[in-house]
Amino acid sequence: MPINLTNPVVGAAQTDFTSPTYTMTADLAPTREGSQYVVSAVGGTQVGVEVHSVSSPFSVNFVRPATFKSLPPAWQSGETLPRNVYKVISRKGVVVAAGAAPVPMIIETVIKVPAGAETNDIASVKACLALHNGAAFDASNDLDGLIANGY
Repeated sequence: MPINLTNPVVGAAQTDFTSPTYTMTADLAPTREGSQYVVSAVGGTQVGVEVHSVSSPFSVNFVRPATFKSLPPAWQSGETLPRNVYKVISRKGVVVAAGAAPVPMIIETVIKVPAGAETNDIASVKACLALHNGAAFDASNDLDGLIANGY
């Protein structure tokens, strides 16, 4: 599965982080349907951020369907469509209490594409991906505030 990240990956703006970058190294994905990278170095100002290790992961995994589904030839409008499910899973070990071992924080983006859309309306598929990723990037700094403060 050819997922090629730009190296280094430029991170979204976060409070107290200046120009965050992540040097990625190809890794063996947990499943054969995945393509995984681990963070081997960080750049910019990111005080306290550790790179990937076995006990404290810092990775991103791209997963495709094990078996692709297609639009049934006799599909009628209103019938349930099969969907091809893709995932982007990020993991980062976080310390939950002083002296405790890191516990993985997990962020999952699940993309459920109705079978046939990749052929009949790829422009809308691309637009949805562009909006989703752009909004997540744009809201990154607000999300850390929401997680820290609950609002």
